[in-house]
Amino acid sequence: MGIFSFLNPFMPWLGVAAIASPVIIHLLNKRRYKIINWAAMDFLFEADKKNRRRVKLENFILLMLRCLAMLLIGLFLSRLFLPTSLTKAFSNTQKFEHIILLDDSMSQRVRVGNEELINKSKAALKQLVDQAATNNRDDWITVMLTSQIQGGDNKRYIDNEPIVEEKLSSLLKRIDNIEATDSSANYDAALTELETTLRSSNENVNRVVYLITDMRERDWVREQQSENSPSEIVKRLSDSEDVASTFVVDVGSEVEENITITGVKAADQLVADTVVRFDVSVLNQGRKLANNVGVRFQVNDEPSRFEEIPTLKPGVEETVTFYYSFNYPVDEAGEDLEEKIARNLKNFSVRAEIVREGKIVDSLAEDSSGYFAARVMSGIPVLLVDGAPSQDPFKSETHFLRSLEVHGAGLLVDTITISELETVSLSKYKVIFLCNVDQATKERLQSLKDWVTNGGGLVIMPGDQIRATDYNDSFYKSGLSPFKLVGSPRGDETRQKWVHFAVEQQVHPALVEIRNADDTILEAIEIFSWWGTEMPPDRAKNVDVAMRLTDADNSLAMVDQPMGKGRVVAFTIPADVDWSWFPADATTYTVVMLELVKHLVGNVSGNSDIEIGGKLTHLVDLSNYERTVTLLDPNNEKREAVTKTGDEKEDVKIMRPVEFDDISQRGIYKLMLQRKDSKDPQAIYFATNVDPTEGNLKRLDLNKVGQNYFGEKTRLVTNEELAAQSVSSGNSEIWYFILIALAAILGLEQFLGWWFGRRR
Repeated sequence: MGIFSFLNPFMPWLGVAAIASPVIIHLLNKRRYKIINWAAMDFLFEADKKNRRRVKLENFILLMLRCLAMLLIGLFLSRLFLPTSLTKAFSNTQKFEHIILLDDSMSQRVRVGNEELINKSKAALKQLVDQAATNNRDDWITVMLTSQIQGGDNKRYIDNEPIVEEKLSSLLKRIDNIEATDSSANYDAALTELETTLRSSNENVNRVVYLITDMRERDWVREQQSENSPSEIVKRLSDSEDVASTFVVDVGSEVEENITITGVKAADQLVADTVVRFDVSVLNQGRKLANNVGVRFQVNDEPSRFEEIPTLKPGVEETVTFYYSFNYPVDEAGEDLEEKIARNLKNFSVRAEIVREGKIVDSLAEDSSGYFAARVMSGIPVLLVDGAPSQDPFKSETHFLRSLEVHGAGLLVDTITISELETVSLSKYKVIFLCNVDQATKERLQSLKDWVTNGGGLVIMPGDQIRATDYNDSFYKSGLSPFKLVGSPRGDETRQKWVHFAVEQQVHPALVEIRNADDTILEAIEIFSWWGTEMPPDRAKNVDVAMRLTDADNSLAMVDQPMGKGRVVAFTIPADVDWSWFPADATTYTVVMLELVKHLVGNVSGNSDIEIGGKLTHLVDLSNYERTVTLLDPNNEKREAVTKTGDEKEDVKIMRPVEFDDISQRGIYKLMLQRKDSKDPQAIYFATNVDPTEGNLKRLDLNKVGQNYFGEKTRLVTNEELAAQSVSSGNSEIWYFILIALAAILGLEQFLGWWFGRRR
């Protein structure tokens, strides 16, 4: 700010322009008289000559008073501000807008004794309001919360409200209602928005900025300081002409001991009646060794399970493992695959938490729990396409694969012929096995390719019914097969000679389990015949070779090719025992095929995590579900939203997104979809977890970063010291004195005009 500042800067110039009006009126009045010479005029002229100087002086005084009145009117309308150092001699009135940025992130829930830090922050804020109210200055207050200002909407919790007696109780009540959130503070974004707000405002008022913070190193220190680093923004604020004073109010505590659950993840596919491994990550973010750290694991409202970490060193993260089997109701009698798939997905709430008992020091309870939304399938839908159906188990292409559908395997197996492949709906399956299949129509090949690209897992197992030319024209040219079949099958049809598998050094995920159990068992299997292959270099660079054969050519046995979101795994031997004993070797084949299905499916539960403060978006199939969707938050409070509209056609599967903003609580959110053919809604679970870094309570060490880390003009105070602080700089508005001076000038002009006229 300069010496002079104005709320309406164009008004002073209007006042200056208005000064010309008395002068113009004076000149026009002089031109109203016409000089006429007559004899008696000489005597009058001699009499007037004596008073001419006095009259000119009187007119000049009146003219100056009128000009000064015009200037004062312009200054009054402009709302002039002067530095307080110039006005304190005749006024002790100084008005301020108090702008407070308050950290309401999860770290403010740290307990010191029986009190949370957020209560200290609110006490400091209420103290400012009380102090401003007792000064009778009609100050204003603006409160910004880090959770709101960095959420994208840039809301102000309290927006430029006057601190007056009639509003005082309301302001204090609103401050009392502030609660620490589950979000993580982002000082870079919050302070940048504060700086932008101050720069964009045109009001010339005295602004005092207060940053109420717990002074954590995580919030203030950056590996590489830049102009947008928090401390650099504070320096600019304190040096800015838009700010009278800047205070950093430290409400933090020296308590830094905290144990955090940083993640709850499923290590296996979430399939009913299978054993699923869950990994719970626990981090000691304090400075002391933690002994006997208990971890409780619970699914829905079932009895919890307990594991213990004997010792957890400072800064160390340990993983605790739990095993759980999700149980489904027993299949209805005669239930077919379609019916099983219809009830295929169920949701479970998984929670892990630190047992806060005994001698464990944990200052922040809110990051001592983690959530996982388990979307569990009754089984992985698998389609077997049998290219050579046979009642003889040893000649059947799918007999050994069908045997995988046993209790605990987690598969829902359906078997069809080549002709049925042309009409079956692919979308309901996660994995498809093509057993001795060498051709399909162009339309079906394209739909297969689209299905794989969108996340499907395709397994190709060619056998003795394959014609190489047909196979290559269909599957190789379409890009589904990573290799081309060459010539005729190789090996010994009499089964007098054989080769073995040779597992590559980089073990494929489908082979890890069997290799861990016995690293020689695969290499002992006898293979009598196989297809020769040819794979161009442009395809080979994107293909993972899992196994070869021990023949002279080191022929391919199993390769894995990624394709979009899905994968294609191709063998050079069939799924029956015509060419090898592999399918009949239950100890290896069953394990390898089950692991292969898991590898191709990936995490069937999908991504159920949502960032706190983010947005929940879900695609709704409007051909089966209603447009209106309900969301239940972790406290079971309801919100509703309607799917977005778009171009829609009848008899077409219509997918439309529904969105929910302000996902602000940790826990499990339940998205309720209403089916058109049922009264019972379908629930889809989503998990929200706190940012683990928010639990790092290490405080900023000013001795390390330097005493002028926030700039020389910034005052760093505790909430106890805040009451003793005063603001000595800034500007004061002097409209009241200008109004008094204007009234005095106009009154004096009227009196002198009357007095001078009476004397003339």
